[in-house]
Amino acid sequence: MRLAAYFRLNRCRIVNKPECADIIILIGCAFSDYREDRSFEALGNLKRYGKELIVFGCLPVASPTRFSKAFNGKWVDAQNIHLIDKLFPDFKIGFLEVPDAHDYFPSAYNNESTRANRAVSQVFDGGFLGRMFDLRRKKAVLRISNGCVGNCSYCSIKKAVGRFRSKPLEAILSEYKDLIRRDFSFFVFIGDDVGAYGLDVRTSFAELLEKMSEIDKGINVNWEIEELSPVWAVKYKD
Repeated sequence: MRLAAYFRLNRCRIVNKPECADIIILIGCAFSDYREDRSFEALGNLKRYGKELIVFGCLPVASPTRFSKAFNGKWVDAQNIHLIDKLFPDFKIGFLEVPDAHDYFPSAYNNESTRANRAVSQVFDGGFLGRMFDLRRKKAVLRISNGCVGNCSYCSIKKAVGRFRSKPLEAILSEYKDLIRRDFSFFVFIGDDVGAYGLDVRTSFAELLEKMSEIDKGINVNWEIEELSPVWAVKYKD
């Protein structure tokens, strides 16, 4: 959704159908064989539209040989997503200027709200949209970290995303306060290994939750925690 905001702020219009787009964005995923196969299937289908296609995510790094055989167009990997600016030199607002915390359903999806000079269609790897999206709720996303401290043999996240990096505690709390002020009450915490938060910045996932609870005291909020390993659920059970 940060990508959607990036295009919207740069006067692009988000469209739902690839055939209506000038540019098609595929956010591929390859952390498991299943996701990798689904992403390559989507890649093959989208190439048939004959539009400019750009691939984002871990696919090019996690599966480089297969990717190079399947696609010879533009791509940006998950570790260097800010390099998208080089693909759109006419854009006035850089990717890093776009807030990391955002509405799950930004106004970027309201085609009438933006006067656009380009139409962009985002296509997500299968499975994610159906599981996460609920248009009846006003959700906000909070990314708290990138990367994973694990080394599971079946997963390519560590290879594709890189070393584990926690977002500074004060930055997350500031984003949370801002979202609370904007009347959000349902929050989705994301990160490749959210429970490991703080290991590299002298804090912890438990402390983060405590600090956030101080901010929303007296407010009825809901938290949805993505990618929480049982290791951290046990460690921070209390």
